[in-house]
Amino acid sequence: MSSSPSHRSWLPVIAYIVLVLLAMPGALLPSGSPLTELLFPGFIAFYLCLIWPNRRAHLASLGVHKVGNLRAYLPVVLLLLTSVASYAVPALLGLGQANPLGRLGHVIAFIPLAIYEEVGWRGYLQSQLSERIGVRKAVLVVGVIWAIWHSGLLFSGQLLGPDSNLAIGGVAFFISALLISVVLGFTRFTSGSVWPAIAAHAGLNYVQEFGDGWFAHPSLIFTITSGAVSLVLLATLAWHYWKKLPTTA
Repeated sequence: MSSSPSHRSWLPVIAYIVLVLLAMPGALLPSGSPLTELLFPGFIAFYLCLIWPNRRAHLASLGVHKVGNLRAYLPVVLLLLTSVASYAVPALLGLGQANPLGRLGHVIAFIPLAIYEEVGWRGYLQSQLSERIGVRKAVLVVGVIWAIWHSGLLFSGQLLGPDSNLAIGGVAFFISALLISVVLGFTRFTSGSVWPAIAAHAGLNYVQEFGDGWFAHPSLIFTITSGAVSLVLLATLAWHYWKKLPTTA
């Protein structure tokens, strides 16, 4: 018989949060691309599952054993279309001109990086928090910590272009991360699988990589329009799925 939320130990949750924040990407290797650190959420999640009692139940809670049905991937498609629109709308308005693709970054690594991140964030942390504080609060907490965890990359200049305003870009990134987390959290909870979140995470990285490649050195008006389109569409999508989330697991 499982224990009630009030009697579940918070130690593994606290241990996970502390460990991933200590391994924030960009904080340890501020001048390079810290691919190893981006794998840490999944490594830490698997490690905690293996050393804690009820190992089999903990591993099952990660959601890697289920693929999820096609319906679970509809939010993924909508999320990717939102990202595509953030580049397409200002381009169709004539605010920027596409350039030949330049050198792309870690395209091959996007899939394993998405797997290890989502196994940790939505697979482990969201499921653990949902049992203790409810689904909606868990989704929000994961989103906030997820955004903070990326701040090392933000301040080291690896998430924004060299000409970007750090303050404006940082606020926009934090809000976007929180909104995206709502959609990813919805797919995780309703499907019982972490794979839709992995697909969305990897897909968003691909869209951003190719979008930034096509529209290198965008004008200020292009950037503002792109950001506005992205935030409006993300907010609409997140609100739609937020209303569908229960308060308790």
